[in-house]
Amino acid sequence: MIKSLTKRAPKLVFAAGIALSALSAPAAAQINGMAVVRPAIVVATSQALQTGYQLISSTYATQITQINQLNEQRQALLRTIDTNSNGQIEEADTNGDGNLDEAEQTRNPTLGQVSTLDQQIGALDSQVQMAQVFVVNQIAQQLSVSLQQVVTERNVQVLLAPEAVQYGAEGLDLTT
Repeated sequence: MIKSLTKRAPKLVFAAGIALSALSAPAAAQINGMAVVRPAIVVATSQALQTGYQLISSTYATQITQINQLNEQRQALLRTIDTNSNGQIEEADTNGDGNLDEAEQTRNPTLGQVSTLDQQIGALDSQVQMAQVFVVNQIAQQLSVSLQQVVTERNVQVLLAPEAVQYGAEGLDLTT
């Protein structure tokens, strides 16, 4: 589940577009009043996000354990649909490729169990996802205050997205 958390983290971070950690950028990280920042990268590496996700991992440890167990059960069921216990191809599986084709799906009642597991996994996973969204939203609420602080401290007149700059001298990027 931790892998699942880290897979979803970039999606949540990019969606939020937050630049909270830019406060730690060096004073020289701007040129003639201009600077660029990569908010998603800043947030993805921020201590606030990492701390929030660590709290989620401990707070939702029971759900994460259940999700992992249910995923293991689901994978075992899918393997039995595709092959029998000896690893031999069952009559419903004509290709033994590890994927369920239409014939395998229609001939096997185990898919009802898989569907039930999918629903249970989804319900538990949504709890964890809601907590992740909450963490990102809490960080996002500080975006404008943090950016204003950085702009004031660094005497930045123009703050741009890196995609808007074709060329920039070294030190233009506030992200690090």
